[in-house]
Amino acid sequence: MLQLITINAQLSGQFNFNLSEAIVYSAICELSKSSGRTQASNKDFCYYLPLVTDKPDTMKRIISSLKNKGAISVFMENKNLRTIIPAIREAAL
Repeated sequence: MLQLITINAQLSGQFNFNLSEAIVYSAICELSKSSGRTQASNKDFCYYLPLVTDKPDTMKRIISSLKNKGAISVFMENKNLRTIIPAIREAAL
């Protein structure tokens, strides 16, 4: 579970994120700091972010929404595992 998440309000406004999307995007950026990408399943994100949702289907919809808004790139490894790359790194803003 992530203990601290910082939301970039400027970036959230730029992509028109709702609160759940902003939290998930911030978590993706935090988890991808070392390698520039995150490799996780929907269940993993539910574990990292239990206050957002505990349902993998809901997390899948949030991640799909981020992808449709152009905020992330998603590459499927297999049915459950994804590699996610943020389009804009928060540190750059």
